[in-house]
Amino acid sequence: MPVPATIAALSTTPASNSPPGTESPTTADDYLRAYAAFIAELRDGKSNTTAIQAQTNTAFTTAGTATAYTLTPSPAITAYAAGQSFWVTFHLASGAAPTLAISGLATPPNLVKATGLGTYVNLHASDIPVNHRSRVTLLSATQAVVEFVPVQRGTNANGEFVRFPDGTQICTGSYSAPVTANVLYATSLSFPAAFIAAPTPSQHTVSVSVTNSHVTTLGVNSVSASSMIAQIFSNTTQTLSLVFTAIGRWY
Repeated sequence: MPVPATIAALSTTPASNSPPGTESPTTADDYLRAYAAFIAELRDGKSNTTAIQAQTNTAFTTAGTATAYTLTPSPAITAYAAGQSFWVTFHLASGAAPTLAISGLATPPNLVKATGLGTYVNLHASDIPVNHRSRVTLLSATQAVVEFVPVQRGTNANGEFVRFPDGTQICTGSYSAPVTANVLYATSLSFPAAFIAAPTPSQHTVSVSVTNSHVTTLGVNSVSASSMIAQIFSNTTQTLSLVFTAIGRWY
């Protein structure tokens, strides 16, 4: 066997390494110097520099489905255990309560996210967008936390919403309100995204976008998880622009 040129040429099987015992004694010093150099590489932390920079052993892309992801790291794991950690690129947006099967092992852990209260919940649908990259660390054999879950934002005909990973949701929007003088005007303001429950009185507001001395009454009632009713009384016929904000939880 030739003198190994790099540490990558070595095998974890002793019999597969050189020298095999048939080389000339005059080459023994070459083998000794080669192995001494490999030891020095380990000492200086250089032997795996390329693999570390490329994250060869830590970064992987999922396969499978949106609710049953799979991951094939190299080297493979033989059992699920707390502390195992990988950089993961998700090839699909997540469905509801997805799992992550690693190295083909059965009974995969649920993918979870932190609530901000020291607890964890299963991922919701669309928590993870396509091609999202995050560290995923096993909390136990049954739970793997996605350490970075992005904020969700959306816009539709009813306004804009922001959903935070901890469950907080903020909805904003504006409506045009054609009011008639001295007639109570009421309109339903639909939220751009539904809450899990109706926002409390301290968590929603509605206002006129410009100061208007002719508006004598402006209020909100019948608040639900999906809408609220704004009431306006004006002593002048006019069209007003209403602006609303509602804060609550989406899970």
